[in-house]
Amino acid sequence: MRYIRRGELSNADKRAKAAAIANGYEILGAYASKELRAKIWIITEADRSYTTILFPSEY
Repeated sequence: MRYIRRGELSNADKRAKAAAIANGYEILGAYASKELRAKIWIITEADRSYTTILFPSEY
């Protein structure tokens, strides 16, 4: 499987993600996998205690 290189976020979501990283908030990454034919979300909790990888339908 090839590496997923870029998030599939709007410009507003990219700014929100950068602010979340800078300020210690929850971080959301959204990626499209051609191999799985699905989107994948990666969510890191604000305290950075854990990261969850899931499909949007599982949220």
